[in-house]
Amino acid sequence: MQPAPVATPVPVPQPEGGSSWWLYLLPLVLAALGGAAYVRTRRVAAAAREPLPRTQHSPPPAVPPKPRPDPVPRPWLELELKAERAASTLEEARVDFEMVITNSGKSPARNIRINARMFNAGRTQDEEIGAFFKTKGEGRRTHSIPELPAGESGLIQGSVTMPREELRALQVNNQALFIPVVGVNLVYEWGNGRTGQTSKSYVIGRELGAESEKMGAFRLDAGPRIYRAVGQRAHSLERRI
Repeated sequence: MQPAPVATPVPVPQPEGGSSWWLYLLPLVLAALGGAAYVRTRRVAAAAREPLPRTQHSPPPAVPPKPRPDPVPRPWLELELKAERAASTLEEARVDFEMVITNSGKSPARNIRINARMFNAGRTQDEEIGAFFKTKGEGRRTHSIPELPAGESGLIQGSVTMPREELRALQVNNQALFIPVVGVNLVYEWGNGRTGQTSKSYVIGRELGAESEKMGAFRLDAGPRIYRAVGQRAHSLERRI
């Protein structure tokens, strides 16, 4: 068995003159190269954090939409009814009222047709009032106003009646009671051939006192009577177009 070979050191070639000073500069060179790489890395990281400049292919920034132009100025008619007096006779029931009509819009309303009608309170009242509102003021006209400028109001005094044979009395404690509901249809013209409509309904009754929100009914079995302490409450059925 032969012995293992022994490694023989190979001499490092030396430059002329036998000097090895460059070996001492090697750590400095490596440190300089490492510092340059570190600075370059820091610059790349900083550049990554900065926003990229917009190129020709980048989408433009979003522009907020422009506000929509104002709609065409038009009139809006509001109405408020106040019961003044009620009466029952052998021939009919009657409610006298005062009504204020206001144009809260921005242009005049023309050819205003007003139709008021009395209904019996009961199970079919809403169906009857709804059908009345759909007529848009057709048929018998109660009042009319040629024109109402924007921002102005008009006062109307009128009355509605119902024949005695059409009254539907409610029997309560051997009393024949009647509760009228007044519906008002208001149709008008504006602009170039356009129309509008405002319709409201009110329950009419006897006021029971300043502290009471309830109202009393009218008696039909106590002979002809006139009621002066009357009031109204807005009913849920209304229309405004």
